[in-house]
Amino acid sequence: MANLLRLNGATVTGDNDDELKIIRPDNKLPRSIDLCARLGPRIIFIEVDGFTGHKTKRAIAKDKARTAEITSLVPHSELYRFAFFQLTPWNDSTKNAVLEEMSICKLG
Repeated sequence: MANLLRLNGATVTGDNDDELKIIRPDNKLPRSIDLCARLGPRIIFIEVDGFTGHKTKRAIAKDKARTAEITSLVPHSELYRFAFFQLTPWNDSTKNAVLEEMSICKLG
């Protein structure tokens, strides 16, 4: 995913054990982000939620709250969530689907 974003002009952090931490107010523990990309004025955060993703109401509610908090702490940011099953096989079709989800130009 990081290399796909780089191929489309993004600067990426998080794929080499350099994950981004988002500082939270009130001495709360920081939020870790799986992948962060800067593409022009856009700040794109990517979270991968395991192989099958989160399915319980509680896990989905926690994801929504986490997403809302992160995007409120970092103005103009976008957060996209994927599960591993959505990213396999990692072929041109999958890559184009990811790019389309993030409104980024598709592969040649």
